[in-house]
Amino acid sequence: MHGWVRKGYTFDGCLHWLTGSAPTGPLYAVWQELGELKDHKITNHEAFFHVVTPSGRRLLQWGNLDRLFEELKGIGPEDATLLEQLKADGSEHRGDMVISAADGHATLFGMLNDRYVPRSLKKLCKTLPLYKPLMQVSFGVKRDLSAEPRLTTYGFSPAVRFGGTEVPFILLNNYGFDPTMAPAGCSALTLLFWSPFDYWEKLHQDRDRYREEKKRVAEDATRWLESIYPGIRGDIEVLDVSTPMTTLHYTGNWCASYEG
Repeated sequence: MHGWVRKGYTFDGCLHWLTGSAPTGPLYAVWQELGELKDHKITNHEAFFHVVTPSGRRLLQWGNLDRLFEELKGIGPEDATLLEQLKADGSEHRGDMVISAADGHATLFGMLNDRYVPRSLKKLCKTLPLYKPLMQVSFGVKRDLSAEPRLTTYGFSPAVRFGGTEVPFILLNNYGFDPTMAPAGCSALTLLFWSPFDYWEKLHQDRDRYREEKKRVAEDATRWLESIYPGIRGDIEVLDVSTPMTTLHYTGNWCASYEG
């Protein structure tokens, strides 16, 4: 994925996946060795994300394990014993092989040039389903949303439509907590949802139809965002739509699949 800047707003399609920021974690030493986090502040939220079901039930994934386990036990009290065992275990299991963190197709058929791919694995690459590519609709809004949840997943039943895409759930990323990502008193928001690669690949062959579909998605996404933040349409200063073809163009991921 990637990130970009529009009129003073930074839209992130990458860093919200960052792992290894905890000093006690094994990846932290790698970041320190690379020097990438040396001069950057990491914001650790009390709740990493919220999940809202179609019925309106809400689950918070707390960063504090004790609080998280209490949350889970409240939702599924029948699993309380198992949860306590998981919490108390704390064991560490090390792997004995190295696995590429790059795009699988790029690793096997690009970097390794198809030299080490057995026939059985080639068959799997041709037949196993890929992760569905993501659409991202980004908003720069003239509204302070720093007090709102950082990340919320909304489930829909039945699915809603953004343009020609049926959307069963959507991730709403709120970067209002970070003053570097928007002008003072403003906030950057992103909506993430699945959308078929084949659909956008075909549309991309006709640039007028492709642009028109992006406009439809933008309008549907704006209408939905209004249901979460009434009146937000009038506060929108920047609106940007990234399709699977955008991901393919900037990252080269096979069929724009964000995790292979």
